[in-house]
Parts: sequence; structure tokens; C-alpha cells
Amino acid sequence: MGTKQAGKARQSQKSKQSRSAGAAKPTSAEAVGSSRSAAAVPVRVGVAGIPPMMVIGLAALFEDSPKVRVVQDGILNLLRDTSLTVLLVGAPNESALQELMATVRVYRADIRMLVFSQAYAEEVILRVIAAGAKGHLHESASIAEIEQAVQIVASGSIWAPRRVLALLIERLTLATPARGKGAPAQLTQREREVMELLLAGHPNKAIASAMRIDEQTVKAYVSRLMRKVGVKSRTALTMHAVENAWLETPG
Repeated sequence: MGTKQAGKARQSQKSKQSRSAGAAKPTSAEAVGSSRSAAAVPVRVGVAGIPPMMVIGLAALFEDSPKVRVVQDGILNLLRDTSLTVLLVGAPNESALQELMATVRVYRADIRMLVFSQAYAEEVILRVIAAGAKGHLHESASIAEIEQAVQIVASGSIWAPRRVLALLIERLTLATPARGKGAPAQLTQREREVMELLLAGHPNKAIASAMRIDEQTVKAYVSRLMRKVGVKSRTALTMHAVENAWLETPG
């Protein structure tokens, strides 16, 4: 009898443990669900000047994306939608693209434009960035590339092929400072380093790592550069540097 009782006791204990483990599963699932609900909200991306079938395809591709949400609407409604962070823009030719970008700048200077085109030429990409675009994507870009570009642009940095960024930095570094009202006071060596890394699309953390300083110091440098230029955001600072080409070569 003692053996049977001991067996029953062991069986009862296993049953309790099994029920206990089973009860723990919903708690784990709830934690996962909670984590998902706390995840970052997808970046809302408007689409303008791109063929309708391509827009439909993009919307379908990103329908379940946790990072990007494509918004389909007319250009006027898109410009009125203050929830949009990024505007993916395209056009049949560069002239039409520049005209569209100029219109967007007039009505929504705050929105970040990401050009989506068939262009590969470095000069074309440099021109659209100088005209106010925050980046350029080729139409053959993968979903992962588009998601990454949108997030980079939404954060205020520039997205472009490495060769274009390298050329952009080289030209800005070698250029004679503008003599007009946009030219700032002379940059220190450290300010120059920060500016070059900003133009390369690096966030504050990466700049801090590259320069071996802390992020607060990077923020201080960026704030100082904005004061010198007279702008109120790092986006405006970056575009001012691109448009005015005011980085000097080291003396």
C-alpha cells in the first residue's frame, strides 16, 4: 500500500507541475503581446508622382510591415496630412521631379522627401539632394532597403548610395565657402568632423562612437552648428550645408 500511495503522490505532483506550466503560458504570451504593442509605430509614407500601379504594389508589399505604412491619396490631401513624416516622390523626368519637389517645399517644408526613380547617375542624385530631397532610392530597391531608407530619412539624415555620399562630402570639403548670407562663421576642426558625419547620414550615437566622445557632446556640437547657420533643426542644417557648400578645407 505504501508503494501505491507513493506512486499516487508522484503522479499528483507531476499533474500539478503540468497545470502550473500550462498556466504560465498565457503570461508569457501576454508579455510578448505587450512588447509588440509597445513597439515603434510604422513611419507613414505618402507617395506622389509615382505610377498608380507601382503605388498599389508598394502598398501591398508594406501592408504588414511594422516599419513602413504606405498612404495612398491625392497630392493635395497628402500635403494636408500632418501625420506624414516622409513623402516618396517620383516623376517621368528630372524637370518634372524638380517642379514637384518645389511645390512640396512651398506647402510642406517640414516633410522629408525621398526620391524614387530609375536614375543611377551621381550628378542627378546630387542635384535632387541639393534641391531638398533627403535621399534617393532606385526603383529596383528591395523591401529591406526601402524600409531602412525611410527610417533614416525620417530620423533627419540623408540616404543615398555610398559613392554619392562620398562625392558629396568631398565636394563640400573642397568647396570655397559661399559669400552670401548663407555662409556661417568658420568651422572648427571638430565641428567639421561632426558636419561631415551628419552629411554621411550617421545618427548621434554613431558620430559619438566615431569621434570617441559622448552623445551629449555631439548634441552640443550640432546645436552650435545650428546657431552659426541660424536654423532650428538638424535637417535644415544638413540641407543648408548641401545647398550652400560651405565646408572649408582644413587650413
